[in-house]
Amino acid sequence: MSEYIEFQFNGYNSKDLGLIRVSSGNRYSDSFTPDFQDKKADLVGGHGSLYWETYYSTKTIKLDYSFDSLGEGDIRKLRQVFNGQAVGPLIFSETPYKAYLCKVKSTPSFSFMVFEEEGQRVYKGDGSIDFIAYEPFARSVHKFLNEYPLDAWGINKYEWNKSATLKSSPTDNNKGTTYDLANKVTLVYNAGDLETDFRLVFKWSDYNVDSNPLTLTSVQDGKTLGILTISPMIKKGSDWGFFIDTSTNLIQGIDSNGSQTGNLYNEYIKEGNFFKIPLEESTLECTKKPIEVIYDYLYY
Repeated sequence: MSEYIEFQFNGYNSKDLGLIRVSSGNRYSDSFTPDFQDKKADLVGGHGSLYWETYYSTKTIKLDYSFDSLGEGDIRKLRQVFNGQAVGPLIFSETPYKAYLCKVKSTPSFSFMVFEEEGQRVYKGDGSIDFIAYEPFARSVHKFLNEYPLDAWGINKYEWNKSATLKSSPTDNNKGTTYDLANKVTLVYNAGDLETDFRLVFKWSDYNVDSNPLTLTSVQDGKTLGILTISPMIKKGSDWGFFIDTSTNLIQGIDSNGSQTGNLYNEYIKEGNFFKIPLEESTLECTKKPIEVIYDYLYY
């Protein structure tokens, strides 16, 4: 008998939809990483090629399923959920700590037989759905283990956390997103498989503009991995605050609701470059205290 493994797409649970995830043969299949392409150039007049980096493209996920005793309303619901236009998180019960942002790649197929049960027409059969994630990496559902309830998916969290490597709570081993005011550092932890972008949010009323630059430094095991110096930072318009976003390489003004005002502060960058948070434990040394540090764990 095939093992029953649930999945959830865009908030809809396969169990509630009447679907049972099955393998197409005797085994389930998966890939270690998303699809990737090597950036290279052939050596003219010589052997081999020059290689300089690899890009991940997309991730395709195929799900085989079976169903038993679905009614007309259930079939209609499946058409609505897997309509090819909806984009949402895809989460599996065996790895509930990560979510792929997906849409249905191609028209789902299913085969069935029709029966009559208690005067109602019911469908029994199987089918498959191909999902595609244009962002090939999964993002963390929660940052800490204690955020997962002990429900049907979280009851075995101490088993799947061997893969997720989440800290129990923000104070576990004094890591999380805790700002050490005395040493002006933010202690961070990246449980993912890849370096990750981050956003630092600052409030102008806490900033106290002066001649001292805002310097941001990434340090791990005593080594400086990245540095960004901004000086001077001069408030524009009625901005309530600003954020440094390494996913866009922009420093942008925000209002009191956190919405972008359109004001850019990149002109004040004095030296250095935007950088990412490395794997495992590190510190963000910042000469000004941020009010929030935002980032996700990225998983293959």
